[in-house]
Amino acid sequence: MEDFNEAENHLASWLNFGYVLEPDTGQYRHPEFVFRKLGEWPGWNAFLGVSPDHPAFEENEVADLLDEMAWQLYIEEYRAKH
Repeated sequence: MEDFNEAENHLASWLNFGYVLEPDTGQYRHPEFVFRKLGEWPGWNAFLGVSPDHPAFEENEVADLLDEMAWQLYIEEYRAKH
């Protein structure tokens, strides 16, 4: 249940701030949401150019799992209705 709540919070952040551009990078605050909607999201490791031997690789894999849960909620709750 905690994962579900975390995914709901993640989705809320996507919906509220996904398209906000960060002034220091010029990147979307939630590129994982924006590019998923375009059908172009490769996952955090590919997006960031992180190789399997990098220390952040597993952490990014976990982030991808949370993103996938949030994406499924988005599809169920918003895509079907809008």
